[in-house]
Amino acid sequence: MVVMISVSVLLLLGGVFLHCALIEFTIASNHQENTMAYYAAEAGVELAYALLYKDPSFPSGNLELIFLEDGFIEIVLGEIEGSGRVIVSSGYVGKAKETLTVVIPIDFTKNGSEVDLNLDNLDLSF
Repeated sequence: MVVMISVSVLLLLGGVFLHCALIEFTIASNHQENTMAYYAAEAGVELAYALLYKDPSFPSGNLELIFLEDGFIEIVLGEIEGSGRVIVSSGYVGKAKETLTVVIPIDFTKNGSEVDLNLDNLDLSF
């Protein structure tokens, strides 16, 4: 009788430890996917910034989706009339989604031929 109670208690404890391990694994996987989605969104911002740096008159709208090994990046370019451009980049990995919104103030010179991207006042909100 004592042996059966001991075995039952040990099985119960083993089940509890297994359950805790599975929950910890799920939390770690979710954190990893969220981190990967954040960096994917950040890469989308960098790509859009590079496009705007090369051609400040790059048209607004949705860029093509960029597919990654485990997810994809969606980039939307917008304009703030008279004051700059907006980049909204979303990274998707697994079930995770992270979105970054960046406002780039653009100051045009009087002749309109040169562009100064003012990076001192970047608004990084997520």
